[in-house]
This record gives sequence, C-alpha cells and structure tokens, in this order.
Amino acid sequence: MSAETMAAVVAALRDAALSATEAAEAVGTSRVTARRYLGQLADSGQAERHPRYGGSGRPEVEYRWV
Repeated sequence: MSAETMAAVVAALRDAALSATEAAEAVGTSRVTARRYLGQLADSGQAERHPRYGGSGRPEVEYRWV
C-alpha cells in the first residue's frame, strides 16, 4: 500500500463518511483501490463500516473515521 494514497484516503475520510465510490472520486483512484484502503483502515480500527440504505439497488458500505 502506498503511503501517499493512504494519506489521501484518510484525509478524505476525516472530512465525511464515504462509500468506496465516493472515496475513489475524492482521491482519484479506482473504486476497488479505495475499497482496499478503506478496508485496511476498518480492519485496523481506525474507521468503522456501516451499511447505507438508499433507494433501489444494493446497499452500500459507508466508512466513518473513528
């Protein structure tokens, strides 16, 4: 994992709760890359995962800075 990318994801996540798609747009990476970094933060206890239910379709996972 890149320290620069992790720092960018952390900075974006500290501003607001984000889905992987929103984090990817904020940082300029792919959704899969953002999800990997967000997952690492959640696994280490620095972020929390919560389901986000919206309209139709599948619920998203929302990540929040602890």
